[in-house]
Amino acid sequence: MLTRRRFIKGAIAGLSLVYVEPIFGAIQRHTESVVTPDVLFPITLHGKLGYIDREGNVIVRPQFERAFGFYEGLGCVKVGESYGFIDTSGNMVIKPRFRNAFSFSEGLAAVSFHNIERWGYIDKSGKTAIEPVVDAGDFSEGLTSVGVNGRWGCIEKSGEMVIKPLSRFPATFSEGLAEVQIGKKWGYIDRTGAFVIPLRYKSASPFKEGLACVGMSKGGDSFIDKAGRVVIKCGDFQEIRPFHEGLAAVRIKEKWGFINKTGEIVIEPEFDSAFGFSEGLASVRVGERWGFINKKGMLVIEARYDMAWSFEDGLSSVGIGEKWGYINKTGRCVWEPTA
Repeated sequence: MLTRRRFIKGAIAGLSLVYVEPIFGAIQRHTESVVTPDVLFPITLHGKLGYIDREGNVIVRPQFERAFGFYEGLGCVKVGESYGFIDTSGNMVIKPRFRNAFSFSEGLAAVSFHNIERWGYIDKSGKTAIEPVVDAGDFSEGLTSVGVNGRWGCIEKSGEMVIKPLSRFPATFSEGLAEVQIGKKWGYIDRTGAFVIPLRYKSASPFKEGLACVGMSKGGDSFIDKAGRVVIKCGDFQEIRPFHEGLAAVRIKEKWGFINKTGEIVIEPEFDSAFGFSEGLASVRVGERWGFINKKGMLVIEARYDMAWSFEDGLSSVGIGEKWGYINKTGRCVWEPTA
């Protein structure tokens, strides 16, 4: 069964729509570095959050109540009861004054205010770019979903509503199309709001690498192309996940493997769970533990973690019990898991 990816909003900012970003642990033996890298990773030390670089050097000392990944050069952090944004040197460039905030996307960040329930958008100087709306998400391909009276439409960066609220769920544009639900059926619209693929599916997900997972009214789940043609029939699979780096994770009976874009099984179903490839590796579960395989299906990082998230910018966050840390693509721990 296709798993529908739900729109995440509210109490936690800066989360991926595929994986929930954990609060990471840290240990004090790491020393601070004078180097300021382009990519930083959040860590925890004595209940406060800061940032390290890819080698595990502390770049921004732990001092925040919450801290999330850097996007477009800025990191969303919580100080006291308010959110603000820092640069990669740890300088507070947008003062903490928001009740909640999303990370920056295409130059704008969604924020909510302490004195109003609605969400608006700020630019990188902290100025209001779009006045508060009812609900909102990240910009993607120049548009973002906004909620009005229980229905979702899209605005552009001027704040103008360019797709009127019709869908029961937010429309996330990916590769020029967005999935929408009206009534009980799903279809796909373009940036003008016109239907490119009619409302005919039980479920739908964003396009990835030219294909999208949809739930068919008859015959189970399938992958379709942007013309709505069925490319891969997935009736033999109990669950499917989107394509990443040319491969898609599928479940056959109780085990997971991977198919290519012709529907051929290229990694045999022998794993207890699996997520998509990222930077050449995919996280898989063997028994109760997670590790990583390469595109040949070989386990290249031992399955020893309670959870392992996809690699991003050279590191993966891994968990053991309630403790979190980071490993690199060789499996070396650059930040030991700790609570």
